[in-house]
Amino acid sequence: MTAGHGAFITELIEAAGGKSVTADLPTEWPSLSLESVVAEQPEYLLLVKGSHATLESLRRQGNWTRVAAVRDGRVFYADDRIEYPSPMAFDALEDLASQFHPVNSQSGTTGK
Repeated sequence: MTAGHGAFITELIEAAGGKSVTADLPTEWPSLSLESVVAEQPEYLLLVKGSHATLESLRRQGNWTRVAAVRDGRVFYADDRIEYPSPMAFDALEDLASQFHPVNSQSGTTGK
């Protein structure tokens, strides 16, 4: 299951400066097959810290290595605050934005 069009998490990703490859799916919480994820080839995956889905667990499931983001370790992590449409989601938003756009400590500019 993933966040689709109109889902709170999709909106947080966009507010943080990202774009979900599932944002155009017609339902808020669609179930996707692995083949659908492979076909989309997302640049990054967003996983929830402490969940059963980790980069390591996905890599142990051989088919997930067909997703370049898994093979190359391009994963962002959010904690469970991202799952609740409440004021604490703003902290999750801030955390995501800092991962999406890290600040270069020497120049004070955001990286690309």
